[in-house]
Amino acid sequence: MGRLAFPYYSSGGECIEIVVVMASPHPALIELAAGRDLPAVEDVDGFLRSAREHRLHGVVWDQIQEGRFSLPHRAELVIARWQLQARAHHQRLWKSLEDAVGRLESIGLGVATAKGVTAESRWYPGIGARPTLDVDLLLRPSDIRRSGDAVFAIDPEHRLRGVVAYLAEDGHLQSVDLRDELGSHIDLHFDILKYEVATRQIQLIWDRTQYLVTPSGGGVRVLDPETSLVLFLLHLNKDRFSHLLGFVDIVRLIDQEELDWDFIDRFLRTEGIDTHVYLALDTVFETLGLPPPAHPTPSGWRAATWRRLWSESVRLGGDLGRLSHPRRQYWIAATARGRSVEAASRWLRRVFPSRALLDYHHPGLSGAYLTRLALGRRRSARQRREVIAALDDAR
Repeated sequence: MGRLAFPYYSSGGECIEIVVVMASPHPALIELAAGRDLPAVEDVDGFLRSAREHRLHGVVWDQIQEGRFSLPHRAELVIARWQLQARAHHQRLWKSLEDAVGRLESIGLGVATAKGVTAESRWYPGIGARPTLDVDLLLRPSDIRRSGDAVFAIDPEHRLRGVVAYLAEDGHLQSVDLRDELGSHIDLHFDILKYEVATRQIQLIWDRTQYLVTPSGGGVRVLDPETSLVLFLLHLNKDRFSHLLGFVDIVRLIDQEELDWDFIDRFLRTEGIDTHVYLALDTVFETLGLPPPAHPTPSGWRAATWRRLWSESVRLGGDLGRLSHPRRQYWIAATARGRSVEAASRWLRRVFPSRALLDYHHPGLSGAYLTRLALGRRRSARQRREVIAALDDAR
């Protein structure tokens, strides 16, 4: 199998190069993700490709450093090079994170962060161990009305800076992709769970944030462990369980934190997503061959629907799996308990977005609203088909 690099355009219009070679994880990586000793690896090249795609090369490197696993010298040099690149990238992300937090706080805006380098700092042994692309920030709920100021502070040339406050307050937009002076991608969230409908307990999420000391000695707000676990499990749903790294996140967090499972259950039931999160938890532990923590067992039509939508056939597909089922995540809100009316309203807004979002997502098109909408979606669908076809060919 060959190496393939292709451009992928995010919802914010940024072009990100993704390198893809294979999808199904190497069997040894399942053992690694479960925390068991790695067996001897014969297909070294396949193992390296799989570790890279499933974002576990940092965890592999830690095993090598600890003397618990070894590869041929040339293979270890490859992973060492990847780790040097990851460390440099993460150091830049830390700089971008602290700079963004400083800029926002200087104008009176509160912000917390989730996933990314702060998750690495909390649940992984060192910088570069958990590959990450960008910085995820959550704006304080009371500051959403000033989201335009937040965008301007980080990315003053952003095309939505003049309308983002309206879009966020009116529910058209749950996050916006930014680019800072260092070239880092910053995803500014107005709703950190971001599963189409509005989070009912957004203020509670903010009130439970904690402070984390940064490498420079400063501090940033982070989500508490319980909300972090919910976010990780919900994110697995949205990403179709594509990468093993997400499974490792869950296992490490649960192993290292004393979690308040009663709070988690109340939180999930209030949001109506207990089925999605508990079944995702089961999927992680069943896949890795580990006993799951005690939790309620979902049943009924929602559980049956979930098992069909997120069946084994759509899991652990790597980058291709993440791109192949782009609308699967919209079923989270549609099947959440008590959220069907909100989900339908959000679906209509996706089908017929505001003119500001149409201009943003499909720039350079002229004509009437419906004409531009049809042409833009046709262009996006064609680009997606071309990328998926290229991924299939590479396998």
